[in-house]
Formats: sequence, structure tokens, C-alpha cells
Amino acid sequence: MWDGLTEICRREEVGLDELCTAVEIRRVDSSMSSALRVFLLTYFRHAAELLEMPQRSQPSLGQAPQAAFPGLLEATMDRFHAEQKSAAGKT
Repeated sequence: MWDGLTEICRREEVGLDELCTAVEIRRVDSSMSSALRVFLLTYFRHAAELLEMPQRSQPSLGQAPQAAFPGLLEATMDRFHAEQKSAAGKT
């Protein structure tokens, strides 16, 4: 588990304390260790889904560029929090 957290911190350029605090803020009705395990699974599952998505093509002349996709960490935190609330029955 710690190797996974360390890898996320390295990829996202955040400290372990900052990452754990972000998970702590978003966890709902679960222990911190359970929340970290679920977050790890959510992060790497989300990363795998993004790798399977087709690459966006560059906009041609006259087309507006697509909005930037939120960072993986931010998007995963949002997904993690939504799943925590759903599992706790707090939609």
C-alpha cells in the first residue's frame, strides 16, 4: 500500500501528508486505512481507464480547442468522494 501511495505522490508531485489529508477530508464512514486502500484502487483504475481512451486529436483551424481534462489526482479525488458518499448512502 505504501509503495502505491509513494508512486502517486511522485507522479502528482505532492507530499504524502498532503495526499493523506486530501483523502481524510473526502472519506465518509470508513477508517483511514480503508479509505486509503479504496483511493489507491480508484486512482490506478482511473489511470488505466484514461490510458484506454482514444487520444484526442488536435483541433483544426476554425475549431475551438477542447477544455483541458482535469488532472488525474483531482478527478480521482472527486470520483473517490462520490463513491464514498454513495457507499454510505449519502448521495
